[in-house]
Amino acid sequence: MFKSTLCLAVLLLPFVSLQLIEENVNYNDLRCLVCKESIKEIAAAVEKVDPSKKVPKAFRVDGDGNVGGQEVEYRRSEVFLIELLEKVCDKMEDYVKAKHKTTGEIVLFPLTLEGNKMNPLMSEVDLIQDPGLNKNIKLYCEEIVETYDEEIINAFKIESANLVDELCSVTSSLCQASSGGKEEL
Repeated sequence: MFKSTLCLAVLLLPFVSLQLIEENVNYNDLRCLVCKESIKEIAAAVEKVDPSKKVPKAFRVDGDGNVGGQEVEYRRSEVFLIELLEKVCDKMEDYVKAKHKTTGEIVLFPLTLEGNKMNPLMSEVDLIQDPGLNKNIKLYCEEIVETYDEEIINAFKIESANLVDELCSVTSSLCQASSGGKEEL
């Protein structure tokens, strides 16, 4: 996936005004951005699953051999969420760090969108050179998921409108809590 994204980016370079800049990105700021983008990726994957798809919450067999018990949405099941956490950081290989041209804000975003379309944000940012080829983005994601896996799973088991702020600011303290408006998915 990363190779195809890289090839697409190289092919489109002549058509995009691209400037690479050298910028030191604060470790804590980057971890905050990675947390936010990881939670957004998880939320997007959860939303793609049909909410009418159900699975047993627990497998209980009664005396007659019948399986019974409560059902839960598949997308909110522990099995689905564990599988999702195992794969979400692979998506971070497509992410790059950049500095927004007008605000100067450091941003993290995928180079391509679904359908291998170039991200329109590319024209609004200057990419930040990274000697590690942005591998630290995936590593930070893996660290966050490994450290907070139970908290992430428990948060996604129930519907909540503000999981980014809840998980990245309150639960993990990787980001400063937003004042006033809350980060939306």
